[in-house]
Amino acid sequence: MVAYGITHDQIASIIGISDETLRKYYRDALDLGKAKAIEEVANSLFDTAVSGDVQAQKFFLSARGNWTEKQQ
Repeated sequence: MVAYGITHDQIASIIGISDETLRKYYRDALDLGKAKAIEEVANSLFDTAVSGDVQAQKFFLSARGNWTEKQQ
């Protein structure tokens, strides 16, 4: 649920526990869920850029390579 952007409060309500209990017993899962989602999207973006998608290439280079496209 974290991967889809559902808040901790909402997750706690969905599974029927308090937010405090969720954070106490599921801290690792909450952190890992977000990290795995970022990894999956980053891998997809990278694969798309490498396969030749110019927009993905520009985005990747600007976000990760400090690259800017200068207008002349």
